Amino acid sequence: MLRAAVALDTSEHDAVLMQAAARFAREGAFELVLVHVVNPLTDAAGVLAERRDAAVAQVMAERQRYLEARAAEGGGAADIALELLRRGEDRPGAIARVCAERGADVLVVGTNRASGVRGLILGSVTQQLLRVSPCPVLVVRVD
Repeated sequence: MLRAAVALDTSEHDAVLMQAAARFAREGAFELVLVHVVNPLTDAAGVLAERRDAAVAQVMAERQRYLEARAAEGGGAADIALELLRRGEDRPGAIARVCAERGADVLVVGTNRASGVRGLILGSVTQQLLRVSPCPVLVVRVD
């Protein structure tokens, strides 16, 4: 069975991306791996906690619940890869690493129709993934 990694970013576009990924999974017998990367410096910055590691743990627990809810929307047949950035790593690099570690045959990412400078900024993760992914990248328009 083929394995598709689906990169989710906890935005409102994830629902559309999950619908597409679930359809691809049903039609093509893909096994889904939901991937989300947590950056402890930015994602836990606004969390009130006594220590930084407690704030990161709280964010990780919230994101785990989020991914479980998305997996349920996709029929419940998805593995979850919740990753914490490693030192010196960026989100696209971490997603590519997870794809390699999980043996993904394809990476599914979402993008919107932003154009001009806005499109360059908002699409930068997708553009980087097109360069660094160890497997083919399927870009789904989510707007």
